[in-house]
Amino acid sequence: MPHTQLQFDNFIRLMEKNWSNAFQGLYLLFPRVERIAKNIDSHICKSMSERGLLTSDFHLITAIRRSKSSPPYELKPSELCNYMLFSWGGLTKAMKRLESKGIITRINCDDDKRICMIRLTEQGLDIVDQSVMELQNIQQQLLTGFTAEEIALLDKLLAKLLNNIESRQLP
Repeated sequence: MPHTQLQFDNFIRLMEKNWSNAFQGLYLLFPRVERIAKNIDSHICKSMSERGLLTSDFHLITAIRRSKSSPPYELKPSELCNYMLFSWGGLTKAMKRLESKGIITRINCDDDKRICMIRLTEQGLDIVDQSVMELQNIQQQLLTGFTAEEIALLDKLLAKLLNNIESRQLP
């Protein structure tokens, strides 16, 4: 049994033994979902680190890549800021870092010279495409042993859970 599985089993055992009233209300899926998210984030972090980038850079360049179905892949900074939930200062810092590495470039908007578009460079496009392919390979490995029906059911259930989480204002 992997070390992290032993740690998780120990977490559950200690919770049940030492804090039984909290254990009774603990749905074990939430700690599992958290572990899954951390595992996937660690793969993204590793992939970006190998390229000298941050995890937030991955999310930023994938947002730009999703902006259109064909080049040039670009967004306005305000669209990125809203989409990524970056502060203006955080976005400016990330854009300067990515621009200095040749991953994005700023292009003046033809319609309004006061606005610039943030565009993926060829190097940026290569990085985002390679990174997404690596992540898809990892995701396929994580789903080994699942049938197509099980994957569809899991997706449906997680979508329902996410909808519940995002539609409620919890204390």
